[in-house]
Amino acid sequence: MGAVARRRGTDASDLDPEDADSVAGRFGIARQMAMEIAYVNDEQGDWVIDPEATRDAVIRQIARGMDEQTARARVRKYREETNAERFVRVRAWVVSQIRDFDLGPVTSHHQTQTTINKGD
Repeated sequence: MGAVARRRGTDASDLDPEDADSVAGRFGIARQMAMEIAYVNDEQGDWVIDPEATRDAVIRQIARGMDEQTARARVRKYREETNAERFVRVRAWVVSQIRDFDLGPVTSHHQTQTTINKGD
């Protein structure tokens, strides 16, 4: 929500992120959406696989006699997710939640009025 506030130029420094009602009101979204976004942001994805540490650990296991396929299947080293990684993850989740509704052709008020007037 901080990225949205920054993008909109909205001051969110006084918001309690645990107060879904105030967050929802400030951003013009449903309370349930505010709660779900907070959950995805805070409770999912805290740890990610660290490719460099995993690679090094696999190499160590191979050096100790484990075959490469087994080492790659069993060894995973994790690290905390960075803020940038969290932003990408949460943004991808938000995008995946957006539904495209077919509302028909979009026309301007002027086009609609012209069509009505031509019918008279």
